[in-house]
Amino acid sequence: MPWEVGAAMVVDPADRKIPYQPWAAAIGRRGVNFQKYIDPRTACGTGGVPRLALQDPSQILQPPGDTLVVWNFEDHHVSRIIPMDGRPRVPSNMKFWNGQSRGRWDGNTLVLDVTNLNGYTWIDDSGNFYTDAAHIVERLTLIAPDTIHYQVTIEDPTAYTRPFTMVWAQVRITDPTFEIYEESCWEGERDLPRMRELGMIEYYGKPWRARPR
Repeated sequence: MPWEVGAAMVVDPADRKIPYQPWAAAIGRRGVNFQKYIDPRTACGTGGVPRLALQDPSQILQPPGDTLVVWNFEDHHVSRIIPMDGRPRVPSNMKFWNGQSRGRWDGNTLVLDVTNLNGYTWIDDSGNFYTDAAHIVERLTLIAPDTIHYQVTIEDPTAYTRPFTMVWAQVRITDPTFEIYEESCWEGERDLPRMRELGMIEYYGKPWRARPR
């Protein structure tokens, strides 16, 4: 893509790079994924976790009863329904695009523990990725009336040498007239046919599934 690469949001490790294993570094970091595959989000799929939290506006709701948190995203109509009541997870062989989340409170921090990911999404526009072995922990802390400190740690022993952590701010939109809109993607889509004409193909985790053993 023609836009400039932004500053890294990685805060750990100290070099601010995703700690890929050598085979995986060649796929991420504007490597094989970026060069050969269509971004799953461009293909009208979900941005995935944690990328959804970087995309278009979202809304975090806690319905009465304290049993659920609902995180609605303008991005491709995605909603994350996050149980807060300690209910058991589904079996580990059941995989989902946004994984399976379980929430809890750690003081005034909302902690979201995500497993059961299918590894079909990317972390960013550059093709950085995790596999279906990933375990993600998000921590959301209200540090000012209009600012949430968002911290996410991603662990994936298949692709990384160690876990890594990213942070950014979630800033409240204070315009009282603002509302989340429906983002249409499939209707009138023109990008995907052109990308396929250029020889790019759908992702579905194919590069890492063919990894050396």
